[in-house]
Amino acid sequence: MSGGEERCGARTKAGGRCQWPAGECPWHGGRRRRPVPAQRSERSLPRDPAAMAWWTIGEVVAGRLDPRAASVVAALLRVLTKLESNELPAEAATTAALLRGRLLHGVPPATPEEWALAASLLDAAAMAELRRWALPEGSGQETGDGEGQG
Repeated sequence: MSGGEERCGARTKAGGRCQWPAGECPWHGGRRRRPVPAQRSERSLPRDPAAMAWWTIGEVVAGRLDPRAASVVAALLRVLTKLESNELPAEAATTAALLRGRLLHGVPPATPEEWALAASLLDAAAMAELRRWALPEGSGQETGDGEGQG
């Protein structure tokens, strides 16, 4: 092996770089280095956030992606995941925001539609608290969502 030959250069288990000649390495020779996402065509990148996260992890572990770039990818994946989980039509998002604003001011839902929306947005404990808000003082009955009425 002469000093001018190109080396494999893949990261070894010991943390160093492989010194076999490029193309002759029995462990790393068959691998082609994958470009970072910005250098890949859009079609070849995973569209699924989970797949992209696993791809990023694999690239960092293999030493082909700078951990700082992976940190940026992780931040963007968090944003994408949050956006996808809250996809509501504009009118429904506005209605949900208005209902949440009313709830923040202590005003319980007024219509059966608002009660249904509140049930889709809140957990059981929060719904029980809302039903308590809707009770007239001393009535002992639930109102507003149809439960307890007969």
